[in-house]
Amino acid sequence: MDALVKQTRRYLEENCQQLDLHIIHRFPVASCETASLLLGKILADKYPEKDIKLVKGTNSKKYEMHFWINADGNTFDITADQFKGVTTPLYGEESQVILNRFDDLELIPIQQALLENDFSNTKVEQFIEISNVIRNEI
Repeated sequence: MDALVKQTRRYLEENCQQLDLHIIHRFPVASCETASLLLGKILADKYPEKDIKLVKGTNSKKYEMHFWINADGNTFDITADQFKGVTTPLYGEESQVILNRFDDLELIPIQQALLENDFSNTKVEQFIEISNVIRNEI
């Protein structure tokens, strides 16, 4: 699973300027929701038996949100390094910086999150195409 997550990060770093997805051109900054939805789609396509959830973290002291993926209890945050104090994305481990920053966590099953999110449900074909490309590279 780690290799697929790392490949997704590389793909977005290399292609973010050409993709027509919400704010992805700024990857990894301010693109956590779209990047996490895409990562969740890719993981769910490759590992349908896994329990994959989109995590929505909210800071109750100020208006701030962040999104990442939880897969079978493992944290995958390919945009975590946009925050001060975090130097790398998270590949299966938790970050106290992230957990301390966002005190209210909502876990949403990835299929539900994909259906309910305007960023992903209006770009279904592009999400499918990117998922196929990345999964075939591994």
